[in-house]
Amino acid sequence: MNEVKAGTAMFALKGGAELVPVMIYTRQKVFGKNYVYVAPKFSVAEYGMGKIDGAAIALAAEKIGRKMRQAQDYLNDYVENKRWKEIKAERKRIAKLHKKYSKGRKAGEKALLSALKNI
Repeated sequence: MNEVKAGTAMFALKGGAELVPVMIYTRQKVFGKNYVYVAPKFSVAEYGMGKIDGAAIALAAEKIGRKMRQAQDYLNDYVENKRWKEIKAERKRIAKLHKKYSKGRKAGEKALLSALKNI
């Protein structure tokens, strides 16, 4: 990944908008899977308070670069260490628990309604 240009940081500071790092992992295979990671948004507004000078732009550019590298590291780890298998298994486990508890909730509601009818 290249270094963040000062213009990018200046636009972020002057615009005051939140930034969203997006990383793309492409395998060099025909019909290979591509992965896209959209990282959590962040802001550099804390550096734009008052006058926007060279120091503020440099600090903002450093933060943008750091967040982009974090996103890239996460995506590389996700793909190369097959973290998607772990995440898929965890989602499956959570769905199973949700199904179990929703059945229990329905049975509890039914018992409560029957008990209220008997009052």
